[in-house]
Amino acid sequence: MHNGFSKYNFTKNINVIIEGNIPTHSGFGTSTSIKLACIEGLFLINNKKYLPDTIVSLSGRGQTSGIGVRTYFEGGFVFDIGHEVNNNQNHLPSSQKELNSEMSLLLRECKMPEWEIGICIPNFISFKTEAEEVEFFKNTCPISDESVYETLYHSVYGVLGAVLSGNKQIFESSINSLQNCKWKKTERELYGTHLKNLEKDLFNSGATSVGMSSLGPTLYFTSEDMDNTIHLLRKIYDNKIEVYKSLTNNKGRVIDV
Repeated sequence: MHNGFSKYNFTKNINVIIEGNIPTHSGFGTSTSIKLACIEGLFLINNKKYLPDTIVSLSGRGQTSGIGVRTYFEGGFVFDIGHEVNNNQNHLPSSQKELNSEMSLLLRECKMPEWEIGICIPNFISFKTEAEEVEFFKNTCPISDESVYETLYHSVYGVLGAVLSGNKQIFESSINSLQNCKWKKTERELYGTHLKNLEKDLFNSGATSVGMSSLGPTLYFTSEDMDNTIHLLRKIYDNKIEVYKSLTNNKGRVIDV
């Protein structure tokens, strides 16, 4: 247990059994949600007062981006610019960084429009381990200023603007454009032709935008006819993929006591 817990003098502990089929290391933020929920559970059963920042700090998550820790509490859309990095610091994923008591720099937090979002989990593509993720950061960072500018353009004027205005067409075109920006393109290349072919089949099945979540290999997509797109994709891949539709979520975790 992290040393920061000792000052709270917990007298009760918890035993957690995790059930379900959401995979880890696949772009769902599963590890972040589980850690935050377990820590919050400790405070609740011990009748200890806490703030969201307390939970986040003890979890050690949110050291690169604060999206996962913020949406845990509130859901919705989060746009942040991460943490300040000194010239002598290595670029690393959150799991490999030392605890930082400060949250990431938030630019905007708001509700998502109620758009259907398709989720595609390719069971035939292996996820990347934590060690492989660290190696990816080591080999890829830092990226050029020009690549950062391009990503920010599609993120701010595209995705953020589309969410605030409820413009799904701009949202879709911006998601597609981001896949070809340096960072996301390099992430996607880790999976070779398997991911490219799956994306191609998604578009051929009616998807209007396709993006890779985090380091993947999970893909999310939009479509004018989501049910038909899912039906056609299942015909191609059968049990090699898990694919379903979801709705954007503007609620955070629910505490049931």
